[in-house]
Amino acid sequence: MGSPALLGGPRSAKHVPHYLSNTGEPLDVDVDALMGNLPDVNRNAETQLAENVPNWEARALAEYERTGKPGKLVR
Repeated sequence: MGSPALLGGPRSAKHVPHYLSNTGEPLDVDVDALMGNLPDVNRNAETQLAENVPNWEARALAEYERTGKPGKLVR
């Protein structure tokens, strides 16, 4: 069996060694490219946003009106 980094293509070849090195350094990830390669995940994310954004906006506005400061939404 081959290395996951080799089997997963160029992104995995970059991400797996970075993860395994455990340096704590940030890694830039091209989310748009990842989502483009995973249409089911992309559709799910779009559905979740469409269903939840109005509620998140209402909560943020209520928090702002209550405190006069930008709201912080926590799941």
